[in-house]
Amino acid sequence: MRVPYKSGLAVVALGAAAFAVVHFRSADQPASAPAPISPVPVVTALVQQGDEPIVLTGIGTVQALNTASIQSQVTGVLEEVDFTEGQTIKRGDILAKIDPRLYEAALAQAQGQLAKDTALHAQAESDLARYQKLGTENSIAPQQVADQQFLVAQDAAARPTRG
Repeated sequence: MRVPYKSGLAVVALGAAAFAVVHFRSADQPASAPAPISPVPVVTALVQQGDEPIVLTGIGTVQALNTASIQSQVTGVLEEVDFTEGQTIKRGDILAKIDPRLYEAALAQAQGQLAKDTALHAQAESDLARYQKLGTENSIAPQQVADQQFLVAQDAAARPTRG
């Protein structure tokens, strides 16, 4: 259905008049006053002397004032740990136990080598005594006696000294 041109113009004019009345009427009224501010209550207390706990909250890390670095003198399979983190320790405290089998095997091998070197040294000294006797009789060359003396000195140097 088609609205005649004059009636459409009348509807628009009526709408504009209604808008103007509402708009200008609200502009004439004063804006609402802000709510009054209420006074802040004040509380009194007696002064007291004492410790006050200080509580701080935040994100961060804590680092110890004193730390100890533990370095092993030997390596091996760790069997047991005899301390807890944060525990106070002193020099000489046992902190951990390492599997001793590797070191027992190395000790047995070193003891075997010492026995071998001791036997070789004893044999070289025995040969030297025999060579020296033969050397005085001119039965062997002096070079052989000198070589045997050097061999005894080498074997003596290879043996560890006991302290």
